[in-house]
Amino acid sequence: MQTQSVRPNVLIAGTGAVALVAHRHYAPVREAVPDLSIFTLAQGGLLKGVTETCCDILSRLTSQYGEQPLNLIGDSQGGLVAAWLTAHHPTRFPRTVTLGAPWGGTKLAPSWFPILAALPCMAPGSAFLCELQAAIQAALQGAGKPEIHSIYAAGDWFLPGDGLVWPSRSSCLPGAYNYLVVREDLQAELLPRLPTGIKVLTGKANHFSLLRQASVLQLLASLFVPTATPTKVLVA
Repeated sequence: MQTQSVRPNVLIAGTGAVALVAHRHYAPVREAVPDLSIFTLAQGGLLKGVTETCCDILSRLTSQYGEQPLNLIGDSQGGLVAAWLTAHHPTRFPRTVTLGAPWGGTKLAPSWFPILAALPCMAPGSAFLCELQAAIQAALQGAGKPEIHSIYAAGDWFLPGDGLVWPSRSSCLPGAYNYLVVREDLQAELLPRLPTGIKVLTGKANHFSLLRQASVLQLLASLFVPTATPTKVLVA
């Protein structure tokens, strides 16, 4: 893992987080990473396909920052957008952290409103997710290998998911640094059952409260703030 960076830090908000709500919702992250800029998805990330949303965010980032390298934090659907940017432009976005991103899709997506173009993209096996996974793996094995961290809530790893991403394990990204937020009283039982290498953070989180967990905020600070203390984690 690389050391902390002095590159500009950008957070890409999740589905439905319009500007006013986003700045309130992400206030704990801005305290942990004080120089953080927040970009919301056009129309809340609902009315366009996710690839179109990714291109829109890329255009806006280029307009504000030019071609300089950036660190990205992506929340939920914003994590998919951040990872798409990283996979297609690994030297420009060399460090990305995602929170509750449904890499393998969420089984809840098909039951949502089909007129919202983004939601079918987040269903298990969607063309978008298959293409994204392939692009990420190619980037992780390429010369300009980026650094991707995936943080997600346990809910219960082997039972229904974190409140929105179901099952929770669909947020585990092969080749990335994976962190599972687990209640302390469940850790002894859960650790031996997790895939090797997954790091465990202590917290009582679901999809919507990840960014209010002290362990998650400390991890974000340790990755993006040069003076921050490294985070203590358990390793499966």
